Amino acid sequence: NKSAILKFTEAGQIGESISDLEEKSEGIMILGAPVGKEEYTRQQIKLKFDGLTYYLKALSKLALICPQTAYIIYSNCHKQKLNYLFRTNEKAYLDSGIYMEEANGFVSKLVGTEITAETKKRIGLPRKFGGLGIVVDMEYANKICYRKMEDSLMGSYLKALNREVYETSKRQFNEALEGLDPVGRKLSQENTKGSANAWLAAVPRQWKRNLAIARHEFQLGLKLRYNLPILANPRACPAPNCKGYMDAMHIDICKYGGDIIKKHDNVRDILARHIAEAYGSCSLVVEPMLDRIVAEPASEFFRGNISENARSDILVNGFLQDQIACYLDICVTSPIYQSNLDSAIDENIKKNEAKKRSNYAERIQVINNGDFMPFVTTTRGASFEDGNKPIG
Repeated sequence: NKSAILKFTEAGQIGESISDLEEKSEGIMILGAPVGKEEYTRQQIKLKFDGLTYYLKALSKLALICPQTAYIIYSNCHKQKLNYLFRTNEKAYLDSGIYMEEANGFVSKLVGTEITAETKKRIGLPRKFGGLGIVVDMEYANKICYRKMEDSLMGSYLKALNREVYETSKRQFNEALEGLDPVGRKLSQENTKGSANAWLAAVPRQWKRNLAIARHEFQLGLKLRYNLPILANPRACPAPNCKGYMDAMHIDICKYGGDIIKKHDNVRDILARHIAEAYGSCSLVVEPMLDRIVAEPASEFFRGNISENARSDILVNGFLQDQIACYLDICVTSPIYQSNLDSAIDENIKKNEAKKRSNYAERIQVINNGDFMPFVTTTRGASFEDGNKPIG
């Protein structure tokens, strides 16, 4: 860029205006953006799309081996270059034909199956609206990214641009919801929760190898996220005595394969591991027994769980108050369970939190002299209020 400007400015003529430069050339590159005649700018945009297409082809090959790595590189590096191209050129999408074809192929390889145009639109939304942020509609992306800088203040310009992108994405999200069945609609609403998107933003490091997700697990997560067929040929659930078929709903609600228990235990073990790192292993007890109720009959003194074998999932000393034991009890709920389809996700979580409190809070406060906190999360990681405290 510096050489392009020096080509037209000699020593002592630094004050030449841009209009003088335009008279001597078809255009120049300023901060990577072509400025000049239409023929020149379109030629430079085409060259940029050729380079982006080359890199996207490489990401498509990588997606066949490690889709998580391909998606991380796309969302953190590749997409930023594409957004900059759209923000600096009003009609850049006119020269994106080959790139758009490659982008559609990249999405299919990332998910591991062919998907419909409607699903691609949902995938193209930002993560906060249940998408993946993968640009597949170039004209739409160009329109929401490009905005003429009418205000001289860069801060005001960026605020107006972000507000416009947010409103446009929200409108498209609501339109997509109208065309979905109840299960797909509830899954899309669950995907808008910030904690349900954390696994997509996780970047494996050398010291955090546990964040790496295997190819089949990552693609399965995307299929469950968008209610896509898990298997090319649907088959019966392999669990004994179960006659259901494997789909997104059945994986959540199957009572025979132990999947519900596994999800609960996985959440418990992950929380316990991180709590032990923060508070020390000596401050942690997994599945502690609650103190026995001496008064008889216990039902006249306490509501909820009065069993002699009652226990919570985790005990942490000093979690809410110094030197006071805090008991955590975990609940994993499915928003697409038949009884939950007609109510909002936050209402489902609140209902389960209230149920946990009625079962344990009074007994733990009176008998164990401790604090109680329910940890309620959905099967895809969405949580609310108390569920965010141990994570935060």
